[in-house]
Amino acid sequence: MNIYFVAPDDELHVVLARIRSAVGVHPTLRRITLCAIHEYVVWEGRGGIVQIIPDAPPPMASDVILVFGDAERPEIDAVSRVFVVDGLKFLKAIGRGGRPGGDYLRSLVRSGPVEECFVSYSRAYKAPEAILPPERFFINSFPKSGTIWLMAMVGEALGISTDKHLYLVHGADVEVAYHSVSLIGGVALVRDLRDVVISWYHEALRNDHQSGFKMSRYPDVSSFYYGYFLGRVEGNPQYHFGDLARWINYLSARAIPIVRYEDMIQDAAGTLQWLFSFWRIGVDEAAVERAVSRTSLSEINHSYGQTDTYIGDRLRAGHARAGTAGGWKAELSQDVVDDIGNRFRSFQERFGYANS
Repeated sequence: MNIYFVAPDDELHVVLARIRSAVGVHPTLRRITLCAIHEYVVWEGRGGIVQIIPDAPPPMASDVILVFGDAERPEIDAVSRVFVVDGLKFLKAIGRGGRPGGDYLRSLVRSGPVEECFVSYSRAYKAPEAILPPERFFINSFPKSGTIWLMAMVGEALGISTDKHLYLVHGADVEVAYHSVSLIGGVALVRDLRDVVISWYHEALRNDHQSGFKMSRYPDVSSFYYGYFLGRVEGNPQYHFGDLARWINYLSARAIPIVRYEDMIQDAAGTLQWLFSFWRIGVDEAAVERAVSRTSLSEINHSYGQTDTYIGDRLRAGHARAGTAGGWKAELSQDVVDDIGNRFRSFQERFGYANS
């Protein structure tokens, strides 16, 4: 993760000192101004700057832009996955030291990623047409849990650009997105991990074929699960090294709504209405029903497959597959089923998957 910032000229030295103090190392910082991006690369003493390099590279996915004071923030679409966040709140979260959430943000700043309630729920209801261009939502999930589908439904029902307004973040990356500037809503998606494994495995098969592999890297589900999935989850700070309860507790403690994929399948319209009520956005039933219809498995490729959007890109790559729950029963070996049940017991029990 690279740190960029925008700050008024008269607050520059204070901002630099705050960033350095919170991060605890000598970070490479890049200041965005109306004219250019300047990189501060060498430090001395107690924060004095020795060298400034002009024409630094622009931010990329997973980079963060800290906004301080009344500085004008850059207009960046959510699809870029460049997070524009409140600088003081972000630094406060990093500086907690040892508290849940602080370690991950600090490790992001130092090493980069492997790949308070955010909104007042006492505010007045907002109409979809009143959503402003800079306002953002995040959709946080474990991979292969219906994220693209929910993004499409939300965008369709609210009449907003998914690329501009919706951050897609997995796992602990929500701890960055949570501090985004102009955030007005967020949601997390979960799914039975047994079905997640099946869906992820089929995506790996498809990706291998599209990438020109002569043979699939993981010829069966078991080899994929033991040879990739477990390492991806338990060897990755993005998923708290397999401690999924920490991720879920972060969400719950901040009253971030959590949606089960299985509930979306059973009642997509009802799930959307509940979510919009949680966000205090008034959406009429006709708009919700239309969104559900246009994003159903049989229609979503027709509705979005040819659009020049992130969702369109994913659909053209074959992202929409079965759209069902319980497919694991026909594809997972018993040893993998048992291992998931034991290794991820608390997650499976928490969302009612343990006895299904």
